[in-house]
Amino acid sequence: KVLFFALGFFIIIGFWAVNNYYAQKKYSETNIITRHNPYGQRSIFQLSDGTKVTLNGNSTLKFPESFDKKTRPIELQGEAYFEVSKDSSRPFIVKTENLTTTVLGTKFNVNTYLNHSITISLVEGRIKVNDSNKSGEIFLLPKEELTYQKSTFSFFKSNFDDEVVSGWKDGILTFKHATFKQIAEKINAIYGINLINQTGKLNWDYTGEFENMDYISIIKNICFAKKLTYKISNNTVIIKTQ
Repeated sequence: KVLFFALGFFIIIGFWAVNNYYAQKKYSETNIITRHNPYGQRSIFQLSDGTKVTLNGNSTLKFPESFDKKTRPIELQGEAYFEVSKDSSRPFIVKTENLTTTVLGTKFNVNTYLNHSITISLVEGRIKVNDSNKSGEIFLLPKEELTYQKSTFSFFKSNFDDEVVSGWKDGILTFKHATFKQIAEKINAIYGINLINQTGKLNWDYTGEFENMDYISIIKNICFAKKLTYKISNNTVIIKTQ
């Protein structure tokens, strides 16, 4: 009888544990919200703590419907600008490939578009960045930008131009003394369009500003300014001399 009772007890405990596991798993899965923007689309929304997020095109943000009492974790692929509500008791944590960025209340831009690097640009406040290889902690002050090279697991700091880095959140795409590569990377990241340069020149030194324009209008303006012509084939734009 004792053996039968003990066996029954463990069966009940096991059944409860399995059901509890799947109940928690189901809750955690249904409690996560995913916001995705296709190429060329920008959106602005608030998280449950009041943090304002501007999500760029070709970007995905995952976040809980409501944060717990200890932390405010989210996951980002692509690019987003955060205006984080201050809460000294609950750090706001942005997880990207290889990096974790921790803040209490601040404004900053995170860009993971490029396959070879991640860039974090701080506008206001103070943030801490850790990498998955546990190379140490790096702190940023306002107007400092941190670039993480994925291939070498290395960091370097620099200053940045706020208009060039985060003007997109207001629908403004800004280039200042940009090379062809810089222009092509930004157009590809946001609009999914490949630019091919058949002009023979790479260092374009191009400066221009575009507000709420589609990629065709942007390319038209660039080509007009540089006396070039272009041809569109599917998702590729070939730029040539006139």
